[in-house]
Amino acid sequence: MWLNTETFHLLDKNKEIFYNKKILTIWKQTNYIDHKLLEKIWIEKNEYTDNIWKQRWKVDTIDSIDYSNYELPTHIRDFNLPIEKEFYSNYDVVFDGGSSEHIFNIMQVFNNYNDILKTGWYYIGVLPMNNHVNHGFYQFSPDFFYSLFSKERGYETSCYIYDKDRYKIKDLREFKKVYHANLNISSYPNLIYIIAKKIEEKDFSSYPQQTVYNEHLWKTDSSNISIQQQDKISVFKKIYRFISPERLKIKVQDYLTRREMLEKNNN
Repeated sequence: MWLNTETFHLLDKNKEIFYNKKILTIWKQTNYIDHKLLEKIWIEKNEYTDNIWKQRWKVDTIDSIDYSNYELPTHIRDFNLPIEKEFYSNYDVVFDGGSSEHIFNIMQVFNNYNDILKTGWYYIGVLPMNNHVNHGFYQFSPDFFYSLFSKERGYETSCYIYDKDRYKIKDLREFKKVYHANLNISSYPNLIYIIAKKIEEKDFSSYPQQTVYNEHLWKTDSSNISIQQQDKISVFKKIYRFISPERLKIKVQDYLTRREMLEKNNN
């Protein structure tokens, strides 16, 4: 639905994907890219981003699809419903710049994307991950995309956050000990950046199970933390929450989660 400066950098780092390819954007993409950046690369700032896809990334075709005609998209379709077969395997890249969270029937949405994509090509998404409550129907966790676009379902996937630089978020299945990992990057709204390559045509209609349960808790007894341990943890948390000013708690949490994330990514 839009392209901001951070999203521009993500796409620009992967520009070889787009050369001479057929792109479908989910809704027309409004241009929120920094004006000075566009001046630097000699691109005029228009309301929408079609000229950027054409001039900067040399795409062959840039189409759009929307429920409504108010932004004059190429196609008008309701993604709550199955997409027609004429769209099957018709696009090299599906770009989802903040649209899926606004469509209620979320599994049908991603089934449609899978049907639209050619094998060997990419779904690229930039969607709300945290602190976007009531922006749309949904916010998405990294585990949602690693489970949805898994190898078992025919995809290779990487998820990122953008915080001064781009950091990869690991798939929970990569950790020896999987746990309920709270990725509190900051107290501000966070976006998740997804690059999923469709490597082969597989059954995409099943419903994945959450990784912490499917890969860990249901297969081991490691969830059996003693009640005493749980009580100790909860007591310390209660004391900390009671004596700590709100701003200090936010700063401490931001620092700890950033450090934890960097340590995991460096391992």
